[in-house]
Amino acid sequence: MRSTPNGGWTINLAGLCRKAGDAQAVFDALAVFAQPDGTPSVSEAQLEQLRALLSQAGSELSRRWLNRLINDANGSRLAGDVNEIAWVARALDVLAQLSGREIHCSDLGSRVGASSKYFRPGAAGRRLLADALITLNGSGAPTDQAREAALDEAGVRLSPTAYAVLVAGPLSVGEPPLDFPRALSERKEAVLLSLQNLASARLLETCEEVLTIENEASFLSALKESLQARRILVATGGFPNRAVLSLLGQVMPHTHSWLHWGDTDLAGIRIARMLESRLGRRPELFRCTAMEVRRLKGRLIPLSPEGRREMAADLKEYPAALGADVLRADLAEGGWLEQEAWEDDEVL
Repeated sequence: MRSTPNGGWTINLAGLCRKAGDAQAVFDALAVFAQPDGTPSVSEAQLEQLRALLSQAGSELSRRWLNRLINDANGSRLAGDVNEIAWVARALDVLAQLSGREIHCSDLGSRVGASSKYFRPGAAGRRLLADALITLNGSGAPTDQAREAALDEAGVRLSPTAYAVLVAGPLSVGEPPLDFPRALSERKEAVLLSLQNLASARLLETCEEVLTIENEASFLSALKESLQARRILVATGGFPNRAVLSLLGQVMPHTHSWLHWGDTDLAGIRIARMLESRLGRRPELFRCTAMEVRRLKGRLIPLSPEGRREMAADLKEYPAALGADVLRADLAEGGWLEQEAWEDDEVL
C-alpha cells in the first residue's frame, strides 16, 4: 500500500491476500499508513503540492487558507484532494478580485477550471469552499446553514428563485401590488416568497414591530398565537439567506421596533448577531433571554464540555456583544434553551 501524488492510495491486494490468514499482519500493513485515529496521513508529495499552490496564490485570502491547510496537514488528513484544493484556492482568488460583487456559482466553477456544477448545491466543491470561508472568518462550526450563509456573504449566488423566505403579516408584492400575503396572514397562514418576488415588497400599513424567528416550528406556533396581528413575522430558517435579508432590509425602515426569537446556544446567538451586523440595527431578544434561561432551567439542553469552552471563548472575545448575557446564563445553568422548549401562559 502506498500513497499516490494526487492524494489517493494504491493497495497491493495480492500482498494483503497472502497475509489473509494472519489478521494482525494485515492490520499492521495498513496501520503503517494511518494516524493513531485511523485517518490517512498526508504524504510529503502532497505537502509539496500545497506549497506549490501557495507560491501561485493570487490573493491574501487564498494564501491564508493554504497556509492554514499546510499547517494542519502535518500529521493529519487533507480536506480534499489537491486538485479540489487548487480549484477552491482559485475560487478564493476570484472572490477577492470581485470584492463583494456577486457571481453565480456556475460561473465561478467555470472560471476556476472546474465544472460549472462544481460549486452548485450538493457538490463537493461547494462544501469545501464554504468550509474555507468559515475557517477564514473564524465563525464557528461548519453546519449546513452556516456554510450557505458564508457563501452568500461572499457573493456566491444561486438563481433568484433558489432563495425563499417564510413570512406572515400585512405585506404586498409585485407591481401592481398583490396583497395575498396579508389575506393569508389573517387566516393564520404564512406565505413562502422567493427573492424574485421581493423586488417590490412593501408593507400595506405601519406595523408596530418586526419579529424574526429562527426556527420554522416556532414561527408556526407564533402564527397560532396570532402574533402577526400587530407585527410582521419573518422566519430566518437559521442563518438568514438573501431573501430573508432582502425582505428585512425593505420592511425595517417602516417599523418601530425589532424582536428576535432564537435558540440560546452559541449558534443561535451568532444568528442574531449576523442579523444585527447585516441590517445595522440591534434587535431585542424575545422569549429566549437570560431571564428565561434561568426560569426554564428544567427544560435546558445540557452543555457539552466543548460547548462550554466555545461559549467561554466567545464571551472572552466579545464580552459586550448581543446575547452575551444569555451565554453567561447558559454557562451558569449548565444548558441552553431551545425555542421549542419555551413555554408560558402569557402572549404579547
